[in-house]
This record gives sequence, C-alpha cells and structure tokens, in this order.
Amino acid sequence: MAITGTGTEQDPFIVHSYDEIVEAVKSHYGTGTTPYYSRLANDINCNDYGVDWEWETIELASNTSGKSHSDILDLDGHTIKNAYIASGNYLFSGVNSSYPAEVKNGKILNIFGNNPQGVFTIMDVTNISASMEITHPNSHVISTCKVHNCALYAIVLDFGSNSFIYFGSNTAIKNVDIYLEAYNTTSNGMALRPSGTFTCDSVRLIGKAVPASSTSPADFRFSNQKMYNSVIDFDMTAFIYPDTTTGTTTVIGGTGDNTTVINKSKINGSGYQRYTIPSGYLQASSTEEMKIGADLRSLGFLVVNVEE
Repeated sequence: MAITGTGTEQDPFIVHSYDEIVEAVKSHYGTGTTPYYSRLANDINCNDYGVDWEWETIELASNTSGKSHSDILDLDGHTIKNAYIASGNYLFSGVNSSYPAEVKNGKILNIFGNNPQGVFTIMDVTNISASMEITHPNSHVISTCKVHNCALYAIVLDFGSNSFIYFGSNTAIKNVDIYLEAYNTTSNGMALRPSGTFTCDSVRLIGKAVPASSTSPADFRFSNQKMYNSVIDFDMTAFIYPDTTTGTTTVIGGTGDNTTVINKSKINGSGYQRYTIPSGYLQASSTEEMKIGADLRSLGFLVVNVEE
C-alpha cells in the first residue's frame, strides 16, 4: 500500500509496514528539528517478512550529516509483533531532545534479539505495552528515554552489568509497570539506573534476578537513587554468599517516600550478611499488595500476553 499524508500533526503519514515506516522517516532527511508525524494504519507481524528477516534500527531522529530529522510514530492502538532485532541494532532510536522522537499508543510484543544494542534509545516511549526476550544486550535495554504510562514485560538472559532502563531526569520514569527477569547478572547490574541524582516515580517492579556466579554473586540493584510512590516485589533469593565469604550486596542505594517492598523475605532472607538496605527506606508490608502471575492483571498491572 502507498503512504498517504503530508507528515504534519493534522495530516500524518499513514504507514502500513516496516518498510513504509522507514520510507516515511527517510522522506524528510535534512529537514531539521521540526517534527514529522506518522500513524500506523494496521497491525504488523514481522513473521510475514520471512524466517530470516531481521529488524534494523529505525532512526526516528538523527542529526548526522545530510539526514537531520525528527519523527513521532503513533501506533494508534495497533500492534507490532515478532520483531527480531539485528545484532548491534535497536528497535527505535533518537538523538537528543532537540530532535524529538517518540513511539506511542500501542503494543510491541515478542521483541527478540541476540546481541542487540538495545530496544529503545534517546526518545520518548508513551502509552506502550511491550514484551521482550533479549540475550546479551550490548548496552542498556532502554537507554536515555522518557518512559511514561507503559507496561513492560522483559526476560534478559545475559544481563551482565547492564541496566533495564537508564535515564537522565526526574521526570523520565513515571507510571511504569515492569516485570523483569534478569539472568546472569554481574557487578552493578540495575533495574533502573539514573545517570545522576535523579528519581523515578510510581513504578511497580516485579520479577527476579539471578547472578552469573553462584559462588561469588555480585550485587544487583533496583535503583542507585530514590524511588517514590513505588512497589517492589522482586525475588533475590539466588544471591547467597558462601559461608566463607565476607561482603555486602547493596540492592538499593537511596532513600524515598511511600515505597513498599513486598515479600521482603525474598530480599534479605537468612544467611550470611548479604544486603545493605538503608534504614527508613523500606516500608515493608505484611499484606501482599501484589503477587506474581495472573493476579497482577486483576490489580491493574498490564501483563502483556505474547500470544496476543
């Protein structure tokens, strides 16, 4: 199908496929920082492109020589699914706040990749439900993004010392539900890593982390700064120091308000000294406000279904 529209907010490019999204973006290379708008007209199933097809980075913003541009992609309630990200690539990328880039209003399900650079970088991700299984990301899974009103379901098989979301302002992470399984974590792996003394607000973080070494587990942190109005239900029982080992694993590095940690026994259970949790931070509840699994959906957590 042909692309229609002129790319304005009132008359966006109407796109129907991966190739048309790329074509719409490339149609205004060199036009500067004024944003162009695209709207998806239907679902995209990347399996339709062939068994060996791989998703290469779609640059929704760029200021490299000869192709300055910025783009906002509205999924308009539609779904992109079964995208296998090519090695070293992202799903979508931007550049900086001077070149607006955004994906919004839809689902991106069954994102896969072995050795991708990441999934989203330097952009806004708004009103998006996403599910992914990533092996060995080269960098943070979601990097330098503003993530608002999103539900993210992620399995990262070789997490290393990366972060799930790396961000750079107090307003970057807001109203986000995260289910994360982080395997083979090494020193300084984090669920949420601010690039400075920035906080995140209204986050529900559920899942588990498993260290790469069972005999010398490294630390895994929820965040190295403050979390406000948040709920954490995270299984860290795989982090067990051998009896002959001394040391402390820090899972949270800052204080915050109105943050509840559920199933606290999963975080600092019996055993050798394992965790330093700053006093006054954890407001542990005896009531399970949230449970892993199907119950999350009834509590308002949008658990994206990879079969949808």
